[in-house]
Amino acid sequence: MKGKLSFFVIFGISLSLNSAALSQESNEQIESPLLLEASIFEQMVSNLHGGQKEGTLASGEFDLVLTLDTEKSGLWEGGSLVTYFLGYFGEQPSKYVGDMQGTSNIEGEETFRVFEAYYEQSLYAEQLTALIGLRDVNAEFSVLEYAQTLFNGSFGIGYDISQVTPSLTPDTTAPALELRWKADGIYAQGIIQDGTPGDPNHSRGTRVKLGSDDGIYYATELGLVNDPENNESPYRKYGLGYWYHTKPLELSDEQTIHNNWGVYFIGERRLCQFEEQDVGIFVQIGYADDERNAVSNYYGGGLTIFGPISGRSEDTLSLGFATAKLSSMARSSGFDYAETSYELTYKAKLLDFLYLQPDLQYVVNPGADPLLDDAWVFTLRMEMII
Repeated sequence: MKGKLSFFVIFGISLSLNSAALSQESNEQIESPLLLEASIFEQMVSNLHGGQKEGTLASGEFDLVLTLDTEKSGLWEGGSLVTYFLGYFGEQPSKYVGDMQGTSNIEGEETFRVFEAYYEQSLYAEQLTALIGLRDVNAEFSVLEYAQTLFNGSFGIGYDISQVTPSLTPDTTAPALELRWKADGIYAQGIIQDGTPGDPNHSRGTRVKLGSDDGIYYATELGLVNDPENNESPYRKYGLGYWYHTKPLELSDEQTIHNNWGVYFIGERRLCQFEEQDVGIFVQIGYADDERNAVSNYYGGGLTIFGPISGRSEDTLSLGFATAKLSSMARSSGFDYAETSYELTYKAKLLDFLYLQPDLQYVVNPGADPLLDDAWVFTLRMEMII
């Protein structure tokens, strides 16, 4: 009931913001230096069979992003101040399913917080970008366009990376310095940030706590990418990444280790494109140190069709699989070999600002727990964009 009440409150706010946005668009001569973007996600999730327990729950997310353009403000060129507010409401699907990877990518403890707050500066004809502030690692790292429609958390960023709790949703992000370079179809990016986002002892609200035992998280990614709108050559992106985490990790009462690390590969490619259709595939491969992590290997992949039905060019059909393989250290503690999720979803555009998306997932070995049956999870999500 609490989650549903929160939804109606946020739904009302969204309608008010949408009306304000439409009013602003009526005067196209005024170009404001401040951009406001808002969206709301409401979902009903049913664990139909297996997992921790069967049942249906309601949950959702509210996003509000404010961007101040320094050039339009009469200051200097290429600068942006960004503040991203994020709110979660309702129950958490993983408590029903019992999985590791997460059948929903908008799951979190009920709260409202500043998720990101940073300054970004473009340099050298926008080939180089520098950023400082609170930052989500997954905003730029391990990102695949053809995987974005799928709900499972590992399609956003592989579980080999997310298990070390870098600065990701749903936690408050950590202070970071990020550099990105892109030119002639080649890109390189790196980030360094506090190794423990937020305050582990206080999970709600906006928390930024710097401790001596936080460690530092580093990541780099190099790759090839071309413009998705360039029809002269098929869109493709290939990236190779490396991460390193210095936060102390307690394996037992007697053993603490440092210097966790991993590597990953991401790739996607457009297979074909017609007047209303765009078909592409993606792949993810990741490795995390077998002696320091519960999951040592991650494999994911899938297929996405933009405009799968004639006359509905803005609909999206996606299917994918995500496998998190347990390390020898974890299996020695009684866990099964791996958890695998298979997902099929269809995102339908109903109005210019409204989408409806049914989603079905089959989770094999939820949580790699031998005591849990395979789970069937159905989700119906509404998305409103302002």
